[in-house]
Amino acid sequence: MSYTAAIYGHIRDKEYNNAASILENQLHTFPRSRAALSLLAYCYYHNQEYIRAADTYGRLINVCPNVEEYTTFRIQALLKAGAFSEANDFLSNLTTDQRSHSNSSTSQRVLMIQLNAKMEDEDLNACHAILDNCIQDDPDTLVAQATVDFKEGNYELALEKYSEAFHMTGYVPALAYNLAICHYMLQQIGDASEIINDVIERGIEQHVDFHPGATAIVDNSTALEESYLVEAYNLKAAIAYKATELEEARTILEAMPTRNEQDLDAVTLHNDALLRI
Repeated sequence: MSYTAAIYGHIRDKEYNNAASILENQLHTFPRSRAALSLLAYCYYHNQEYIRAADTYGRLINVCPNVEEYTTFRIQALLKAGAFSEANDFLSNLTTDQRSHSNSSTSQRVLMIQLNAKMEDEDLNACHAILDNCIQDDPDTLVAQATVDFKEGNYELALEKYSEAFHMTGYVPALAYNLAICHYMLQQIGDASEIINDVIERGIEQHVDFHPGATAIVDNSTALEESYLVEAYNLKAAIAYKATELEEARTILEAMPTRNEQDLDAVTLHNDALLRI
């Protein structure tokens, strides 16, 4: 089997560590290989090694300084890593002139990255200003507008916009969960439960390791993150807890994919502690 086939096979199977090992070896021989650096950055990012992904995108920028996408990907990786100050420094270096010469999809991506940074800072006024410059009929814009509405407590408006985006994109776990949490905040518990159950069913159908009967411990992988199973189980448990069905809430949390204690998120830890009282 060729190196290329092996790399793409590992990426297809989401074996990012294996693919990265081959690519790292290739880069010892060809340190400026654009293809190898691009694939390596992709593997690091999807393996949630965001700082290594950002560093690799930095190497790509040195090799291909005129490819603006690498700068936006680097900023995105830094934001995912929580390196907000460094990400904002790179964002500020994207001058107005650079943006005016970008194509619309690149400009939209940069605006979305700026928006995510402002959301992390809870600067909702800045979010509104950025959204005014986004492509208005783009589903990413609708989702961002809905998220700002949700943060401002406008749950009905958020639900409308999430629904519109959902109809444009089709089923996406993150969007489905956002619809459910809006229904929950609006006290529409039946609708919230129906959507959450669908998210859980789809997630465990697509990933055998996440099935309630599975005994293997899973990592906080990209697959788990994108399935939104953790969020879905926590919301389902919250619904049961609110209905004073405490034993049912405990059973729901126990059905969640098994993770090491150090990998548990704050919401799961909070809910678990609440149900142990």
